[in-house]
Amino acid sequence: MTDRTNHLPTKPAPGKAARPPKRAYHHGDLRAALMRAALALIAEHGVKGLALSDAARLAGVSVAAPYRHFKDKEDLLAEIAAEGFALFRDALAVASQKSQGDKVKGLAEMGAAYVEFAVQHRSHFKVMWEGGISKAEYPKVEQPAYQAFLLLRQAVIGLLPKAKPERQQALVSAAWSLVHGYATLMLEHELDVVAGAQSDMKQLRQSIHLLLDQFAAK
Repeated sequence: MTDRTNHLPTKPAPGKAARPPKRAYHHGDLRAALMRAALALIAEHGVKGLALSDAARLAGVSVAAPYRHFKDKEDLLAEIAAEGFALFRDALAVASQKSQGDKVKGLAEMGAAYVEFAVQHRSHFKVMWEGGISKAEYPKVEQPAYQAFLLLRQAVIGLLPKAKPERQQALVSAAWSLVHGYATLMLEHELDVVAGAQSDMKQLRQSIHLLLDQFAAK
């Protein structure tokens, strides 16, 4: 989310949501202002540290104002998760078109897009996976989340079209675990000790190729 004021914009620290200026909303924009405030607070305090009252104060409104749009904290988190999964799905879809028919490259690009999304949308990513939102109760979250999963699943299964379903599913689980785990470790800066001179994305792509080589060899 971008922070805009009447002065020159300041660039937020990498991976950290910019705090919105107080009273930056106008009539009809309260929902968006509260979401921006919540994302900024989550970047600082995590999902569990978010309170609707704090989001209201940061947005420059009364503590009662959020209830005009969100019935509770979970409702606000669901809105953020829905937005996040939609952005995530679109990022994977764009990455899947970069392969020019090379299925292995296509999966590697989707894996890179997965991790880049986590880094660029840290607060969304945390809400999507740590928010405790029931997808069954929030179709607006479930739909884009499932569409994103299908993109990844189709890319993986396309590499083993004649394999047994259980083997296909094993590769789906392995590929998903690899990129999600990589994204999580990157957010916590845990990969710094093993990256060496390689870029994070180069190392990720090599990891995906090693995984696929293992499945191809069996």
